[in-house]
Amino acid sequence: METDNKTEQENPIQTEKDIQNEGGEFTLEKNKFQKNPLNPLSSKKKRKKISKNIAKAISFIFFPLLMPVYGTFMLFNMKLFSYYPVQYVDTARKTIYIFGVILPCLSFIILKLFKAISDVRVPRKEERLIPYICIACCYLYCAYLLYRNAMPMWVIDLVLCVSFVIFLESIISQFWRISGHATSTGLMTGAILVAGYSTYTDVCTLVCIFVLIAGIVGSARIYLNRHTEAQLHTGFFFGFFSVFIISYLNPGQIFRLI
Repeated sequence: METDNKTEQENPIQTEKDIQNEGGEFTLEKNKFQKNPLNPLSSKKKRKKISKNIAKAISFIFFPLLMPVYGTFMLFNMKLFSYYPVQYVDTARKTIYIFGVILPCLSFIILKLFKAISDVRVPRKEERLIPYICIACCYLYCAYLLYRNAMPMWVIDLVLCVSFVIFLESIISQFWRISGHATSTGLMTGAILVAGYSTYTDVCTLVCIFVLIAGIVGSARIYLNRHTEAQLHTGFFFGFFSVFIISYLNPGQIFRLI
């Protein structure tokens, strides 16, 4: 009996043991060291993990390189383009997809393979110069092809605006880590307003939707500790106001000199 008692004392992690009650029957009692599935600490960790995964999903869905997909979808579904030939609109859409999404994504992958950047998300500000310039050049050439395709000048100005903003952002990023997510959502919001003004279309609903998206994306970035509030606010307003300034300058006219 002494041996059994000693074994029980030396085995505190035992999950179950026999207990003899007053009636002489044996019952099972769970050891206090057994993990409780309803532990509030474990539930809190699960909620935190789910919240983090949701924030990561939001960051991926609204990744800056994917924003042209949403912008192009909204742009070419405007009533104005319903009067254009289908083949004409499809050519313009494919041009934006290739030079605004596919080639920039490929450039990031190639730079990662050659170890010019540590991650395709480019978390380090000192690594942003080369990939951002590559994207800016892609959009510049995209604007030129759209000009050759006789797209409306305000569309060309918007594409050039993206090119100029990305180029400026690459320079700013060398000194301060401005948010690319916030800049892209600001660009999209401003571009919707310019498109609505240029086509006399009511875009209030779309603007409200993108302001809401900007808030959700910003909250996700803060939750993941990727950016500060100052970096997010600066990025959004930088992208938003750049659209109006650059569109007012009408840079697409330069292609007429080529």
